[in-house]
Amino acid sequence: MSPFRIVRYARYQVGDYLLQRGALPFFLVLMLAAIPRFGMTHNAGPNFWTSPDGQTFARQMFLNTITNFLPLGAYFAVVGLLSADRQKGHFRFLFSKPVAVDRYYLQALLLHGAAFVGLFGVLTWGWGLATTHVSVSGAVQAAALTWVLLGGIGLALGALTRFDGGVLMVSYLAATITQQLAATPNDAVPGWVAVLARVLPPAQALDQTRGAFYSGQPIDMSKFWLVVGYGAGAWLVGWIAMRRGSLQR
Repeated sequence: MSPFRIVRYARYQVGDYLLQRGALPFFLVLMLAAIPRFGMTHNAGPNFWTSPDGQTFARQMFLNTITNFLPLGAYFAVVGLLSADRQKGHFRFLFSKPVAVDRYYLQALLLHGAAFVGLFGVLTWGWGLATTHVSVSGAVQAAALTWVLLGGIGLALGALTRFDGGVLMVSYLAATITQQLAATPNDAVPGWVAVLARVLPPAQALDQTRGAFYSGQPIDMSKFWLVVGYGAGAWLVGWIAMRRGSLQR
């Protein structure tokens, strides 16, 4: 099979994310950020954002609103990409021509990831223009790391089950809760909580590493490589499952 046949799908795959998947979280986050920004500018004046209080408020609002795009954008980018094609029978149309399943979906996920990172960069850049400077390069790195982890997990779950959306949401929520409990010095925390915290996706390590990217602080490389390693392992599992599995299951 010629690799150029796969490339022909690229514009449709990018359009799928931008129009059907990325637009909703992008404009939702944009609206959530625009309302308090407009309110503060109206009440405190445009010079508020150059004051120390304004800069502190802008950075806090960035963390509370703009960064919500990362879990939402990544979730919409990956959930249902494989499983929906199986459930709706779209794969019969997509692969009626000699197109490799694994290459098609890996290309789609890479393009979705690039668009996801780009949209978060645009949101960060726009927020910096409207309020106070925020590191776009740090935001892009945080988004890329998010995609390494959540994109890989989403690929693996989508290749293994049709319930990838629910499983991804529950597992990530459970990871966040158990890892927070395991990090708390409390003898009353059951041992199984610590075991789950180590097995589930490294949500806490991801959050802490992203925070360092935003603030420009040194990165804890052990946490960084934990996220990268877990994500890479999930990408590998998903790729193997696509090559060996059946789209009709």
